[in-house]
Amino acid sequence: MAEQPQLNSIRDWIGGGWLLFLLPLPLIPALFVSLLKGAILPALATLAAIALFVLAGISTRYGLVRERDYERKRFATAPRFKLKLFGGLLTAAGTLVCARFLVDEGWVFSLFTGALSMAGHWLSYGLDPVKDKSSAPGNSGYTTQQVVDALREAAEKIEGIRNAARDMKNLELRGRLIRISESAMKIVDAIEEDPRDLRRARKFLNVYLDGAHKVANGYAKTHTHTQSEELESNFRNVLVSIETVFSEQHKKLLENDVLDLDVQIEVLDTQLKHEGVV
Repeated sequence: MAEQPQLNSIRDWIGGGWLLFLLPLPLIPALFVSLLKGAILPALATLAAIALFVLAGISTRYGLVRERDYERKRFATAPRFKLKLFGGLLTAAGTLVCARFLVDEGWVFSLFTGALSMAGHWLSYGLDPVKDKSSAPGNSGYTTQQVVDALREAAEKIEGIRNAARDMKNLELRGRLIRISESAMKIVDAIEEDPRDLRRARKFLNVYLDGAHKVANGYAKTHTHTQSEELESNFRNVLVSIETVFSEQHKKLLENDVLDLDVQIEVLDTQLKHEGVV
């Protein structure tokens, strides 16, 4: 999988959403005071404000993570649910509740302070991405969403292969799986660089990468319970075939050449059916 998003802007370092979690702290003593006095309405209003500020912090944090992930990728769809906007609205609602029910200000002033807090949230954390990001040429034949879905699915399978490798006790087999995952990631990067490669690599992703993922996880689940030299040999043979084709596919994509994988796919299908490694 891709690396986790990193803090990469002054806005992130200043707050990153964490400052919003400080807002309800002064309200906690007020909540206990209201409860001790038996003031139910102020206690409920204080509890509601605390909940709104905490939810605002959570929503904003997730929104910032999504934004960094969006900025890092060459292809990305804009988030459909605007988490930072939702965080701003929650912050405004919490401020309004504090002004109206805890400070006992009028509705006009309370709405005004809520709007100011919304503006402050926007100035601190910005707005959510609104446009899909794509460098796909017009003749790629795929929409941004299709490219994003294909890359995400491939990345999930690659991560599955890496997880299977971590469970392998045989260092040789573990090394082969790691090399396969690295070659697969290079192919995914090539597709991201030029989405026209997706059409040529589609069969590769659907058959070879899927086959590698199933074989690796199938063997990882069974080899700890069954020690068989024949099973290990069969698994090694399949990995050698997959590793060779992965390397060849990446080379062809870099050469911008069309690679017909029908014959190799039939060979892999036969191996998967007869080697008994799944």
